[in-house]
Amino acid sequence: ISDYVMADGSLANVLTRMQAGFGGVFAGNFQVVEEDARSTLFGTFDSGGPEMVIASRDLMKWAIKYLHPMTLANTVNFPIYYSAHSNRLFWRADETTLIGRFYLMHMICIRPEVTDFGVSSSCDYSFIPEMCPSGNVHVMTDSDEYFVVEMQKRLHENKFIRLGATDPASLTTSLAEWTTERHRANAHFAVVYHTDEISPAVMNTIAESGEYIEGIEAKLPAPQPYRDHPYWIGAIAAHRREVWRRRQTSNPLYAPEKPPRTSKTLYHDLLFRVRDMFFGRRGHVKSWHPRWPDYRMIESLANRYLTKNRAGRSLVLSSTPDTFRNWLTGPDRTTESVDFSKLLEFDAESYEKFTGVFDGCLLVLNDTEVLHAHKVLERIRPLLAIDDHVLVFVINGRGLLLGQQFNQDILRAANEFFDPHMSIDDVQFVAAGWSTWTALRGIRKLFEVVMRSPINFVIAALPFGVLLMFSLIGNYLGRRVGSRPPNNELCSSMGLVMRVSAQSAVLPQPAKVSELELAGQRFTQNQFPLARAPRKESV
Repeated sequence: ISDYVMADGSLANVLTRMQAGFGGVFAGNFQVVEEDARSTLFGTFDSGGPEMVIASRDLMKWAIKYLHPMTLANTVNFPIYYSAHSNRLFWRADETTLIGRFYLMHMICIRPEVTDFGVSSSCDYSFIPEMCPSGNVHVMTDSDEYFVVEMQKRLHENKFIRLGATDPASLTTSLAEWTTERHRANAHFAVVYHTDEISPAVMNTIAESGEYIEGIEAKLPAPQPYRDHPYWIGAIAAHRREVWRRRQTSNPLYAPEKPPRTSKTLYHDLLFRVRDMFFGRRGHVKSWHPRWPDYRMIESLANRYLTKNRAGRSLVLSSTPDTFRNWLTGPDRTTESVDFSKLLEFDAESYEKFTGVFDGCLLVLNDTEVLHAHKVLERIRPLLAIDDHVLVFVINGRGLLLGQQFNQDILRAANEFFDPHMSIDDVQFVAAGWSTWTALRGIRKLFEVVMRSPINFVIAALPFGVLLMFSLIGNYLGRRVGSRPPNNELCSSMGLVMRVSAQSAVLPQPAKVSELELAGQRFTQNQFPLARAPRKESV
């Protein structure tokens, strides 16, 4: 895994467990901030050769200086902020030791005990219970024996972070949604990360963490199944829809053989078709969907400033281009949907190729991407002409999640939208409206119940109808749209209209090759001297 830094001997110790007869090995890790940690990684550990040999305690001494916000948010005795969706918990035992309790662990190695198994959930959820049904697995619990540090961007999963101490009640609610029996068993193991010998005082923290886990487990309902897990069912249904859509648009000369369909998969496919019929798909949702006021707001701005009922070609930029591929299209207007990270690679030649092709742009950002807005806007501008518009659509959270800190995120990132070559012509905010979101969370819970059995479909029909009506009323009465949030109420989205007022004579340069990539290039050159040299503009 490319974002892992692994201590020397870790895989050798995994091998000894497999040779001892275990059917699988589990391990857990924590994250550090890549932007801070990578500046010292090579200076600390690089010997100049093609490999870095890092002792586990040296890696821990280095890593503890750069703990990621999500690692701290999952630290129970760090009460400044917490994660609204935790799959692991930590305790700071002393200045040299962290204790970890993991619900979600990585299966580092598996020796299958059976040949007849099915894949009906993601690997971290199902591979061990499917392939090693005896439960004869080993958990690596000492960083001296196995230690991995995961490097992640500072804003990774920032949408889950909330101010305040970890709340056992909200943690229980979150874990009930997805944890299987194996996940809950994983948390019974305390993983010790340490830079020195383990002191007797650390045992008190281990005991404290165990009592905390037992208290959470006592309040949890029955575990989720590892076969046909609710998350998996939704992901597979979405995958089938996307495959069907691509076949329809690409018109292949032949279609691949269809996988066998069971009564259960047919029922789940039917459920998701019914859901799409009632709620619509992202970007084209019904009036009772919580995102309806947000999409209606940006469509109104697009009609006014971008499409203007005229022919042309629009550029839509987002981190999920497939989602927005059909936005802004019409009889005389086409849309090109692109991942905005591709713009960072543009050099002068690329700009020349695309200049004059588009007459407007829609930039879609979520709350964790807004801090990159200026960098992206700077690269959009050369593609447009004077007086062309850029619509910036900033969405609070994803799916049915709302970030409580969204308003503050916008305030912190306000300077990202200041560009001397662009003016701001309009701004719109959509109020969150808690009644709508509460109703849709109830509908989501009902949907999970219905997925388990067709009988529940009849039972849930009446509650579904009541919640739909509640959501519809909430959208119309409680979701105000305007140039400022009413009473500073939490917003679910922001729409910003920017107009190109001037062009800079200097084109933005492509992003520089990072130190990590330079090290990778050096390794390639040392190990494979005849390999083709990487392109200079690679990112």
